[in-house]
Amino acid sequence: MWLWVVACAGGHSGGTTPAPTTSSVEEERWVVGRSSYFDGRLILSDRRTGEVVARIDGLDGTQTVVTGPDGRWVACAELQNRIVVIDPATLEIVGALVEDDPETAVDETGGLIHPDAAIFGPDGRLYVSSFGTDEVLRYEPDGTFVDVFVGAREGGLRGPDLGLAFDADGRFYAPGWTSDAVHRYDADGHYLDDVVGAADGLDRPRVVAFDHDGRLYVTSRGNGAVLRRELDGTVTRWIERPNVTGMIVDEAAGQLLLTNDDDGRVEVRDLASGELLETWGPKVDGATALSLLAMPPG
Repeated sequence: MWLWVVACAGGHSGGTTPAPTTSSVEEERWVVGRSSYFDGRLILSDRRTGEVVARIDGLDGTQTVVTGPDGRWVACAELQNRIVVIDPATLEIVGALVEDDPETAVDETGGLIHPDAAIFGPDGRLYVSSFGTDEVLRYEPDGTFVDVFVGAREGGLRGPDLGLAFDADGRFYAPGWTSDAVHRYDADGHYLDDVVGAADGLDRPRVVAFDHDGRLYVTSRGNGAVLRRELDGTVTRWIERPNVTGMIVDEAAGQLLLTNDDDGRVEVRDLASGELLETWGPKVDGATALSLLAMPPG
């Protein structure tokens, strides 16, 4: 309860910024965000060196961070029960995108409780996991509530967690922290099937991501592994990593980035082989989500 999931060419989406090309890495400053749940902060590290470049405070229960259509960052503050906007130029929280106004009788969030993940879908709307109600809610880009996209426990979903995703065909995926499955839905939010489950060795899934070929990766925090689902449906226990939480699939660099809620450091691995290449620090208290974000040049 308490990524960069990739938005791949061909339509795969984990709700964050598209994978940078080699030229864009040189022209823009790309940073990796680590969400420190217990410290209520977002730690930003240079994508290439791992050096910490900034910290953003004021996000109680920090979870996923994605880039919105206007270029500003959208961050889930689970323990504040709101989704806020961050200006990437000033690194300041400039307001709330989704938040209930206690002065009104209506809940402007549509019943949101404990938002873990927020991603922008193929329709441009914002999809948010409501961990406390076992739902996925949908909003306009300006934060206006639209509807309940995935109803409570639809298809057995319990504890929708960090790594919401869409595939190239517009189907929607939600990892169920409590239901121990990756649940798949059609473009209207109707349940289709479970693509990975407990029988495949999945235990407390946190983040789902795709590569360009359509392989699905999911972090299995409960038993310390990254599972990979091949195109033929075969699921393998691909990487061993205790307490694994956040994940970024970086196709441009040919790398996979992982973090965990033990020491919160970032592991950089070869995407083809899973081999460990390097590890970044410093330690982070309760690291959950990883995100890849673009900062203005300079």
